[in-house]
Amino acid sequence: MVQTPRVLQLLPADSLVAQAREFRTKLGIPAPKIEDDERDMLFEPSAAAILNQLPALFFKQAVHQAVLESKASEFSSRMVAMKAATDNAKKISAALSLEYNKARQAAITQEILELTAGAAAQ
Repeated sequence: MVQTPRVLQLLPADSLVAQAREFRTKLGIPAPKIEDDERDMLFEPSAAAILNQLPALFFKQAVHQAVLESKASEFSSRMVAMKAATDNAKKISAALSLEYNKARQAAITQEILELTAGAAAQ
């Protein structure tokens, strides 16, 4: 697993359309269909008030998304580190168990040799 940092320019927002397109593709949201619609739309509050609030909302959302991705990256790297530590501990345990069994078998063999040598001497 490889984690690469990246730079995302939030301010000044040169192209909100391009950034909105990037978010749509990242989230898998299809592009809106542009049709010739001649109906009047009523905005409450006014369209200008909504458009004035959009940059601040966009900035807050982008910062929140960056924080969430940062936390997810941190948790992912912790999981990978713990998996590696667990695997290494299992390898060390197996090697230590093998060494213990060899030492125990050598001690048993030594005792048998001493018993047989003592019995042969009599």
